[in-house]
Amino acid sequence: MCIRDRFTLSSLLALAHASGGGNVEHSTAFQDVLFPFMVLGLGFVINGLLSRFAPWFPYTVFMMLVGIGIGLIHRGTDRDLGVLSDSIHSWDNIDPHLLLYAFIPALIFGDSFTLNVHLVKKCFWQCFLLAGPGVVIGAGLMALVAHDVLPYHWNWKMSFTFGSITAATDPVAVVGLLNSLGASKKLTMVIAGESLMNDGVAIVGFNLFRNLLLGKSYDAGGVIEYLFQVALGGPAVGIAFGIGALIILSIMKRGSPDNHEQDLSNQTTLTFAMAYLSFFVGEHVCEVSGVLACVTAGVMIAAFAWPLLDSRQALRHVWHVVEFMGNTIVFTLSGTIIASDLYDSYELDKTKTGEYFGYMIVVYLFMVLIRAAMMIVLYPGLAYFGYGMENTWKDAFVGVWGGLRGAIGLVLCLIIDEDHTIHNDGAPFVVIIGGATFYTLVINGTTTGFILEKLGMLEVPKSTQVMGQEAEHYLHAKTQAAFEHGGSEGHLFARADKKLSKSMVSILAHQDCHKLDEDPKMDYVHLYSDVLLEMVRNDYWFLIEAQGIPVLSDVPRQLLESVEHGLDFTLDDQDSLQDWQYIEELVADTPWYYKVFNDCILSLFSRLPLRERNIYMVAAYIHAHEHSMKRMKRLFSHLFRFCADSADFGAATRTVSERAMEGTRESTASETAAFVAFTKIDDANNAKIAAAEKVLAATFGDGHEYKRAHLSSRWLAGATLVEERHLLNKYKEKGYLPAKTYEHLEEQIEEDLHRLLEHGLEHTDCQADSLGCHAAEGGSHAEDKTVTSIPLTANESDDTKLVAAKTEQTVAPC
Repeated sequence: MCIRDRFTLSSLLALAHASGGGNVEHSTAFQDVLFPFMVLGLGFVINGLLSRFAPWFPYTVFMMLVGIGIGLIHRGTDRDLGVLSDSIHSWDNIDPHLLLYAFIPALIFGDSFTLNVHLVKKCFWQCFLLAGPGVVIGAGLMALVAHDVLPYHWNWKMSFTFGSITAATDPVAVVGLLNSLGASKKLTMVIAGESLMNDGVAIVGFNLFRNLLLGKSYDAGGVIEYLFQVALGGPAVGIAFGIGALIILSIMKRGSPDNHEQDLSNQTTLTFAMAYLSFFVGEHVCEVSGVLACVTAGVMIAAFAWPLLDSRQALRHVWHVVEFMGNTIVFTLSGTIIASDLYDSYELDKTKTGEYFGYMIVVYLFMVLIRAAMMIVLYPGLAYFGYGMENTWKDAFVGVWGGLRGAIGLVLCLIIDEDHTIHNDGAPFVVIIGGATFYTLVINGTTTGFILEKLGMLEVPKSTQVMGQEAEHYLHAKTQAAFEHGGSEGHLFARADKKLSKSMVSILAHQDCHKLDEDPKMDYVHLYSDVLLEMVRNDYWFLIEAQGIPVLSDVPRQLLESVEHGLDFTLDDQDSLQDWQYIEELVADTPWYYKVFNDCILSLFSRLPLRERNIYMVAAYIHAHEHSMKRMKRLFSHLFRFCADSADFGAATRTVSERAMEGTRESTASETAAFVAFTKIDDANNAKIAAAEKVLAATFGDGHEYKRAHLSSRWLAGATLVEERHLLNKYKEKGYLPAKTYEHLEEQIEEDLHRLLEHGLEHTDCQADSLGCHAAEGGSHAEDKTVTSIPLTANESDDTKLVAAKTEQTVAPC
């Protein structure tokens, strides 16, 4: 029996109509909007205060405490807060199924569609072990506790229902906590992936035992069939929705050019529809795991859809806001419901309410102990698969301590408490499990950061520190140049007191003349390799945005995957940059579908002809690595100047001792090691570019130089259009452009980019062949062309000038 009856919002309206004889003049349903928006207002203030005064305290934990306070005030005043009490009462009595369908899809999808798919693949079996066998172990052991430790006369069906609820860790709480603390990405991926998967598995087990409680019967074969149907059906539904979304996005991309902002609105709407429909269809229509359906749909977007989306950052920001709002409402409401139920219980029986607090502690302690036992049993497998346990027992301990519970478990508790056909011996699940959940958030959530710090798992890697130092120097130089320009003769701020102004800018207030920290264990080779690959990734994304790579094909995905592959390895004396090895293997091996289907059929599935695919991948590799190394040399130029103001990186080919003599001080051991490592990376990069050039020449065939020139010309055009769009938006923000002019120019840019998307290599080959014939006849037709492969980027004015200087004459128009 429940502590109190709960009603849905619709049932409250029905009662209101009934009490008025059906002649209600004004509905009060609108009052229900007060509570969530009041909570969002409180969340805004609290988040700002926490970030400033207590950044170590998890936001969701504090909102749950706020919810407990709201619940106690609401019940303590006997619901005498006016319209606010009416609104709180409606939400306090919300149908748990409504809560599940309204909030959980957005929170789960928001986490899953931003996952790093490479890490997902590498860590999949670790996540599977924790979410599959781990949930079974956790639910089984907690069922023993519920049956033999707790003082309720539950049968095994009820005990396993209790155990399955406690087995579900909450991805909302876990991911938010680890990301805010800055924990290792690999460890975060394992724990977050487990949380996303085990929710689905735990709900499958919950539904199975709840069906048994409701009178359904299964034999052994029926149980296995049910588990496979629900567990495998969920991902199948998610894959179906993912494929549908990819088809829609591809059609939108192939269609006529549209407004950039309108495309972003359409794509955002599509992701929302996909999140909720995949969950609803999976959970209600197909009666499979809606959580697994929603997670799989999100992973499909993360794996295949990003190159098709117009603005990755804007879409991520929208979902981040949705997740923040959902977290705020769900955790506050959770605290309100727990507090309200405890208050009602206290009024009915003070002694029994006191016992509930003891049961909460017992369940919490067993939650932690059972998770530790599960981690010990599965540790050999966790250490074997994926990246293993890099920090051995430390990773395992964080995995145990970071197993927070949250909103999903609370919703499942409400479903049991609301069902009057299920007899639970008077035990309020929402109080006992909700209280234990509260302890995991308050105790584990607030101390995880401290534990990670004491275990040395939050220390910024030395390589990252060095990267920060060099980036700070580069920023200092750029800021200094802007400062000098702003105060120059004839400028608007020429009257300014430069000394006073400089004292107001922190980065200019001290002289930039730092040394690299002396650390004999520093792996500079690994550092520079990682920096180069991250810059390469950035260049790939720029080519995608500039339509330099067919976004409907698998080329963007393979290029980005090659960077992840390279980041998994450390460059040493015997090794080479592993991202080239990945691309080289792709070019050398012919996928099976190219052997089975012809180009016409493959084009229906956005697959490029094999030769065209290989050209794009190799040419993009060469382009990105050349440009990234030039940017990297500018970034790290300070390393080879030793604070000499006039030295330039071009002379860095000389020995370190020669460069030190030109500077203001001697080079340190760390700087010498850094220079040697940088040279090694530069040499390896040049060697791989040379190998890629040979592959590209062989793939292009006859007329290689002319075809390469036309491909680079397309890239230059795309880069120019991206720069034009950036300037257009900049001028719009500054009020330089009337709305009509802005819309006309934006439409013109989108049309040009769309033409580049449709401009395949067959057309390039035709142009190049024609150009080659003219060159052969005229002799010097192609000699006066210089086409650079350096892209124009929106934030690099130096690159813009460099392109303008190097591009003496573009190719003849079509």
